[in-house]
Amino acid sequence: MYYVYLLKSKKDNKLYIGLTNDLKKRLIEHNQGLNKSTKYRRPLVLIYYEAYSSLEDAQIRERKLKKFKNSYTELKKRIINSLRENKSGGGFTLIEILVVISLISIFAFFFVSVGLNFYKSQQLESQSQTILQTLRRAQLKAMSVELDSSFGVYLTNDSYVLFKGSSYVARDPQYDEVFELPKIINVSGISEIVFSKFEGKPSVIGNIILATNSQQKIININEIGRINLK
Repeated sequence: MYYVYLLKSKKDNKLYIGLTNDLKKRLIEHNQGLNKSTKYRRPLVLIYYEAYSSLEDAQIRERKLKKFKNSYTELKKRIINSLRENKSGGGFTLIEILVVISLISIFAFFFVSVGLNFYKSQQLESQSQTILQTLRRAQLKAMSVELDSSFGVYLTNDSYVLFKGSSYVARDPQYDEVFELPKIINVSGISEIVFSKFEGKPSVIGNIILATNSQQKIININEIGRINLK
């Protein structure tokens, strides 16, 4: 699990936002002066935290709280009573924190697999739709004879590229549009498709298969250039 947390200094009442995968250890490090940002603001108490199974989601939330005033203000409104209770140097004790973390670990053991499967399902659906639209964009560019060229899409397990040219090898790299793929998704089937000028017919027909360890999506390209998601 990954935790976005909010600490409050008992010394100057200032707040600190951070991210960690070990909340207990991180709090101890803060109060031992091992963090430059909070070294001279000790002691610190934990005011609030959020738990995420995805590091990327946790990082997005941390950036929003640090960079966007509205997100930070809304959070402070939500925990206004917690902030008031800790105004005079209250806060959670280490024992309370250990109890909470232990409970989180127990619940996480049962629910993390459900959350992970949901995350994988959402990523699979999202990436399938994005690749589908990228294929259709390449086809449309070719049919409209943009830059007097064919266009295509090249796929690997790590990324996919919308390119200009008669093949990926012979493409003009300055027109590449590169899209990253999450590591949880495996790609198989057709790896390169080029659409002809004017007609937009594909150089190959068949399926692009996107899969996690439990689900899959299939993008089918037929001989007349129709592209469908199954």
